Amino acid sequence: MIKLYPTILTEIPVGMKQIQKAKRMQDEFNMIKVSNKFPNRKTDFHGALGELMFDLWLKIENVDYEWVEFITNIPNDPDFTFFNGSKTLDVKTTRFGRLYFQKIEWDYYVLVEPCDFQGGDYTKPQAVKIKGWLSKEEMMEIKNQVDSGNISNGNKETKFGKESYFVYADKLNHIGELLEIIKQND
Repeated sequence: MIKLYPTILTEIPVGMKQIQKAKRMQDEFNMIKVSNKFPNRKTDFHGALGELMFDLWLKIENVDYEWVEFITNIPNDPDFTFFNGSKTLDVKTTRFGRLYFQKIEWDYYVLVEPCDFQGGDYTKPQAVKIKGWLSKEEMMEIKNQVDSGNISNGNKETKFGKESYFVYADKLNHIGELLEIIKQND
């Protein structure tokens, strides 16, 4: 039986101050990053915005967590930790309705999607949607499926010389399930 979570917040309005903060964070990160996976684009701040908004969501949902510093030159840190660092989470933010990944390192992966773009301008999202999540094990299973030719749950593509896997948004678990997991020690 599928469990429903009608009272779990999945869409959060975005204000101009949050967009400006995300852009500042991205600019600071661009100055110190040691790897440049993709060329800088005017929507690069979506990643920082996704983390900012997920941080807000965790506060709203009264979850005990730590947000790992976004502005770092150490690319191998998770975005959030739970249970005194014993569980890790990475936020993937994109407007393309897919959870993209290159490596599978963390315990949980969450897809945040900027949306409701003012005037169709992708630099002006007015909301984000928390589309869902997958565990590390589920991600590995889908990666293995894709590698064996089964693309029913995801696929892979190469852009800017980097191969990325992705999972279709409709294959993700409801964020309410993850909320139950990360609140279990409250």
